[in-house]
Amino acid sequence: MPTVADLPVEPIEHEKFYIWDMSDWDGDLDTFEQINEAWMELHSEPEKVGTISVLPDHVVADGELQDFISGGWTEAAEGAELEYCAIVADGLHGLAIEQSFDASWVTVDTFQETEEAVSWLEKEL
Repeated sequence: MPTVADLPVEPIEHEKFYIWDMSDWDGDLDTFEQINEAWMELHSEPEKVGTISVLPDHVVADGELQDFISGGWTEAAEGAELEYCAIVADGLHGLAIEQSFDASWVTVDTFQETEEAVSWLEKEL
């Protein structure tokens, strides 16, 4: 399995959450699955209860990608005991991802800018 350094993602650590900047990800499902595995590894720390996923504007969550978000993200969130998830994506794209993420115990919100998501999550925590 590739390390986080080998993937098109930059996890930025905060006290209770990570920001996952995937702006350089090209939309490849196999790569996204590897990013998800790296996410699960870093989020295994019990004090990390939130995540912010920053998605590229050029990637559309439909088909297999949408199915993976529904299953893979839900499984990862449950395994990590995630409580909060912020999705930073362009307009309807963010809403589509939010609706695909099927984890009723997680408080989810979408944002246009990373700074807005960080402010929201810091208030929640």
